[in-house]
Amino acid sequence: MKDYEAVKQTEFEYWEQHAPSLAAEPPASTVCEVASLSKSNMLVEFDVTALRG
Repeated sequence: MKDYEAVKQTEFEYWEQHAPSLAAEPPASTVCEVASLSKSNMLVEFDVTALRG
């Protein structure tokens, strides 16, 4: 969680550069602190759901 603000800022910069319409209303995201990830050398773990139109 110590890197949360940096992650959100990077995400916002990405939206501004690659999808400006999403900068004002970005897609939902979830951040959750867990005791441990599936592998001890991992810094992040992703769970993604996508819809292709």
